[in-house]
Amino acid sequence: SDTADTVAGTIHDLMRAHPRTAANLDIIGSPAPVEAAERALGHRSRPMRRGVLATANPSTRSLRIRAWGRDKFESLIKPSADRGWLHKGADVSSIVRHEFGHHVHFEAIRRFDVASIDDAITVILDRHLLDSIPSFERAQARLDLIGREISLYARANNNELLAEAFASVTSSPSPSPLARELVEMLLRFAEEL
Repeated sequence: SDTADTVAGTIHDLMRAHPRTAANLDIIGSPAPVEAAERALGHRSRPMRRGVLATANPSTRSLRIRAWGRDKFESLIKPSADRGWLHKGADVSSIVRHEFGHHVHFEAIRRFDVASIDDAITVILDRHLLDSIPSFERAQARLDLIGREISLYARANNNELLAEAFASVTSSPSPSPLARELVEMLLRFAEEL
């Protein structure tokens, strides 16, 4: 199907662009075969929740992408992108890029502690805020900045922030400076020797 071709092409591009991180990605596919492979390897595999488009699993180093047709994907993705929930221009490829972004984040966590990555995120966000914002208003100001510059979904937590930033940077012709800086930091943590 055209969705399968898009997913395969996107994964191929990401693996070529990030070979070190991709080398640690063990299983990629639609949910049922990935879940069967996870169980065969002795992992406890939970089925994907209904309506979830794709997932990344750090314990099995796997990506699961639903094998829906392009029309079904687009009917879910386009309205979400139009409302700002997903980054601007989100499409089928963006969903794969988002999940690969989670994998990159998981690789960074394997190499460094979560607190170091979270601290780096805070430094970057604060650099993009006005110095005049009082400290008691900074948490809300950070959320507002993330919603404006990346997506509303990125506001959920740092995991989704980095995955959405990665999807934006790797799929958009003009990602925000904030998204670019977050992804540069993430790749340093995940891929530098």
